[in-house]
Amino acid sequence: MKKINLIITVSILLIACNAGVRWFVIGQQVMDIQSLQQRAFTLRKNNNLTFEMQVRQISRDRKSQIGELQKRVDMITAELPGVFSFPEYAVKIRSLIDQNHLSIASTLRFSPEKTRNRSLYVYSTSIAATGSYPAIKQFLADLQNLEGIKHLSGLTLTRVNRGSRRIKLTMKLGVFLRHDTL
Repeated sequence: MKKINLIITVSILLIACNAGVRWFVIGQQVMDIQSLQQRAFTLRKNNNLTFEMQVRQISRDRKSQIGELQKRVDMITAELPGVFSFPEYAVKIRSLIDQNHLSIASTLRFSPEKTRNRSLYVYSTSIAATGSYPAIKQFLADLQNLEGIKHLSGLTLTRVNRGSRRIKLTMKLGVFLRHDTL
């Protein structure tokens, strides 16, 4: 009987030790796996939050850049001559042509055009003038020194005749003016 009790006791101890080792090792592995999964989820969540925060920050930065650009445009627009001063501006351009002894083929016809910015108008015209090279050069310099913003495009200089010293200037001129609201 003693032998049977001893065998039963040893068997119970072995089963208990086996269960203890199994619970400790496997239980620890399960806890490690769960904690790793939870940690991975937290990291993913934080990365997503970080990404979303970065996107929001970029959006805020972009909005502030747009705001800064709009302020600059408004500052520049405030410095431009008003639309109501256009007749005087056109007279200045015509007087520059006369002052530099250039002859023009037709009258200057300015056509107003709206721009993307509601507070700006562009008055465009084509200029075809003939004169000496120094006179044309001086006209362009004087035109550049007029107040406001001008856009010159399609500027060409050609000789009137093969042996002639007279040069023909053709260009399109756009003058930006501020739209004054009453």
